[in-house]
Amino acid sequence: MDLAEDAIKFAIFLVDADRLFDVALGMYDFSLVLMVAQQSQKDPREYLPFLTELESYPKYYQQFKIDNHLCRYVKALRNLSLAGDEYFDDCLKYIREHELYYSAISIFANNNEKYKSVMAIYGDYLFTESNFKEAGLAYILAGDKPKALDSYKNCGSWREAFAIAQELNSSSDSLFSLAKSLAETLSDKHQYKDAAQIMLDYTKQPEESIILLNKGHHWAESIRISYMYNRTDLIETNVKPSVIEGHTQLLQDVNSMLDQLNQQTKRLKEIRANKANQLISDLDQTEESIENVDVFSDTSSMASGFTRYSQSNTQLSIHSSRSGKSAKSRRRQERKKARGKKGSIYEEEYLIDSLKRLIGRFNTTQAEISNLLNCLVTLGYIKRAQQIQILFGDLEERIKNDLDEIFDTPTNNLPVIETGLEPEEIKKIEKPKLAQLNWKLQII
Repeated sequence: MDLAEDAIKFAIFLVDADRLFDVALGMYDFSLVLMVAQQSQKDPREYLPFLTELESYPKYYQQFKIDNHLCRYVKALRNLSLAGDEYFDDCLKYIREHELYYSAISIFANNNEKYKSVMAIYGDYLFTESNFKEAGLAYILAGDKPKALDSYKNCGSWREAFAIAQELNSSSDSLFSLAKSLAETLSDKHQYKDAAQIMLDYTKQPEESIILLNKGHHWAESIRISYMYNRTDLIETNVKPSVIEGHTQLLQDVNSMLDQLNQQTKRLKEIRANKANQLISDLDQTEESIENVDVFSDTSSMASGFTRYSQSNTQLSIHSSRSGKSAKSRRRQERKKARGKKGSIYEEEYLIDSLKRLIGRFNTTQAEISNLLNCLVTLGYIKRAQQIQILFGDLEERIKNDLDEIFDTPTNNLPVIETGLEPEEIKKIEKPKLAQLNWKLQII
């Protein structure tokens, strides 16, 4: 004992006494705790009531109290779980309070009823966090099918929702209401094909299903359902008008892309030509000044002459090495870049970014064009199909011809004279790739 006391005395010189007290407490050894308290000359009024209270508890509840005091929450939960069934409600409360769901699942994995209770409160937590998919799974493991159904309804997991609803022997009216609700949820998320499938399977309303399919431009499926339900009238009243509307909209979109491509590539060429001319002009002015000034003023003139060019280079924005830009200034600069005002130093970068986005739109539009062409031909609208195929083909050809010139002619490879300012990192814009979808129809 004397040796232990000597060791503690020495340790107190090296470690904070309160920290040493907590370490001893965490070992659940009250004699050691008292020894540390006495050797550190703690006031007994500070620790004796607490230790007396702890000693009054059963073993595992006592250890739970100690671990909770030391903020060892997972260990505290484990000890509380061993304290007896009468403390299980306290366990659930403690799990919620400290969000110990993962640990609780492991701790109660071998007790089926308690595991279900843990899963039930975990499902509640996931539901409040809007993680409805996993909340549904948690409720299933908890054996709470109605709550699982509610969760799946909220996230639009319609297959799981209907499976549970039918497992619960829901009435026909309930299934009909569920179908309408889920179809509306999915339609709001633009998941028209799934919404249409629900209406077809659970309400037997082909017209409602076709309306939803047409919104998503799933015209081939609309035609199939029209024939399946012997409702070919819906092709005339619903499908054809929707296809023509889609054709009109895509024509506008393609024309808009062509106009943007023409205007922005033309402006880009002007900017680059102006910069090249400005550089030549600056070089001429510098050569004239060389004849009349000595070496030192010569260097100054060259720097001055090239400064106008270097400041207009959109691929390089420069800043002083002595003073950084404020956050407000940087945000203002980013807004200017985003606007790409004509004649500003950011215009070239803005145009390149804009054209890059245009090519992205072209890539995604290919699948829409292919789908539209097939439906136009199927419904006998050959001239309309030819019209948009030619127009979109023109856009594709223009993009292919301009792609290298837009992205392979950087202005930052032109010389820039040192001016005592350090260039920021050059923003590199990768050349986008064209999608290789075979969208054209050979038969038209």
